[in-house]
Amino acid sequence: MKSTEKTYTALLLILLTTAIFNRTLNVMPLKPELIVVPYDYESIQEAINNANPGATIYVCSGNYSESITVNKTGLKIIGESKTNTIINLQNEKSITITAENTVLKGFTIKESSQYAINIMSNSNIFYDNIIEDNYGGIYCGFHATNIKVSNNLIIENEIHNSTTCGIYLKYAFDNLISNNNFSNNNWAITLYKNCQNNVINENMILNTRSLCINLSNSTHNIISNNYLDSAGTTGIYVDYHSNHNSIKGNFLKNIVGLWGVIYIINSYYNVISDNILFNNSGGIYLDHASNTIVKNNTLKGNQYGIGVNGDDLFHFLHQIDTSNKINEKAVYYFVSQQGIIIDSTGCTQPGFIGIINSTNVKIKDIQVAKNWQGILFAYTNNSKIENVTVSENFSGIDFVNSSNNTVTYSTISRNNKGIRLINSENELIHKNNFINNSQHVQFSNSKNNTWDNGAEGNFWDNYLGEDNNLDGIGDNPHTINEYNYDYFPLMQQVSLVKTFYAGTWNQISYYVTICSNSTVAGFNFNQEAKQISFNMTCPIEKNSF
Repeated sequence: MKSTEKTYTALLLILLTTAIFNRTLNVMPLKPELIVVPYDYESIQEAINNANPGATIYVCSGNYSESITVNKTGLKIIGESKTNTIINLQNEKSITITAENTVLKGFTIKESSQYAINIMSNSNIFYDNIIEDNYGGIYCGFHATNIKVSNNLIIENEIHNSTTCGIYLKYAFDNLISNNNFSNNNWAITLYKNCQNNVINENMILNTRSLCINLSNSTHNIISNNYLDSAGTTGIYVDYHSNHNSIKGNFLKNIVGLWGVIYIINSYYNVISDNILFNNSGGIYLDHASNTIVKNNTLKGNQYGIGVNGDDLFHFLHQIDTSNKINEKAVYYFVSQQGIIIDSTGCTQPGFIGIINSTNVKIKDIQVAKNWQGILFAYTNNSKIENVTVSENFSGIDFVNSSNNTVTYSTISRNNKGIRLINSENELIHKNNFINNSQHVQFSNSKNNTWDNGAEGNFWDNYLGEDNNLDGIGDNPHTINEYNYDYFPLMQQVSLVKTFYAGTWNQISYYVTICSNSTVAGFNFNQEAKQISFNMTCPIEKNSF
């Protein structure tokens, strides 16, 4: 929007507010009263004290060091130039609005050790101001009571360098915060304690040190089309029973916090749609949330994409469809399914796989990377993961309250946690490769799991044992923790196809390739006897080739 268009929009809003006010009083509009500071009165507060309701107070450029209380309805307090009309609040001073239909425009407001502006009334307009170097920018609500404050417009302001929060709403209803520029605040925007039906729209939030937008115990709000480019810990943080909110069309980039850039915790029935997350540390994280709709989001170049966490089935019941893309790969999230197969033919290069409350699922022949979880099994039983590669995730594979699942012929590499077992038992995990994970396996209340099939276990890149009989199996068990052992650790990485060097003749090197689902080791070629020999290891009862 051009600057002239923005000005006309603001003037229309001012005129509309005035018209509504006069209609409410059921009187004809009076000729407006104009007071000029410092010509009529030396201070802004003195002008307010002597003004009639509905007056316009025009403040000439200058430096005004004072605290201000607006307690008369319909005052329009207009600064000559927002860069040159300065209200220096100096420590504990502030601007307090207790009357309705106030317009405050065109000031630089600075250096308060409290919130610079306290809005304690309804239907006010704060437009085109610079609010900088304060403890906090704008506080909309009452500090100690649950009196509602509503229908305020906070638009096209610049809010910089707040020690705490740029804009803080409490018990606030139906307010609009739009087209403001935030930079270098600790928090940018917070909605706290029963804020409802507010719209946070088209704001630019830069270089926030902590949270950019936070909803706490607030419902039915819209967070839309905001631009967040910040080194803060979280982009949009929704917590403590903040339900039925819409987070739509936002662009979030360069946010470096470990957890989700859009983080929903202990909150329900929210919608996350049409957002773009680019080059952040985290993506979308649903933590003890429920019934979240996640659709049409684009995640690209983030360290982690999507993650879901909880300790009850309720926390995993979400609607997450394939319209979401992680590095141009579709997200697959299945709830209450039986007998489905997820493989490279039906789910080409998935961006994330979540299997919830399901049985007899088979995942095979795919690769998943750069998520909170590469593959998530929650409340899922009797299923198989076969020949998959999970890499560069926070957790390669998560089992949550699941049992009797099998993982085989898979490579789990370069994850923070290779496999996490949370309240999960009787999982069979064998003939896999654990390579370059910060921690290969993490347990939480999970003991009775099996790491070998009685003859073959897994390849662990941190296993230090020997193989003196050259059968491809370590002579000593590999200790995972005090309750979990791989009794038959593999000495080489698992592969159905292995190639062995057989010697050089006439300057030509010869190799022998063996294809088998058993462990092959101890390869030897005896040239004189013209004989190849090698060891094969597998369970006696197993069908092998």
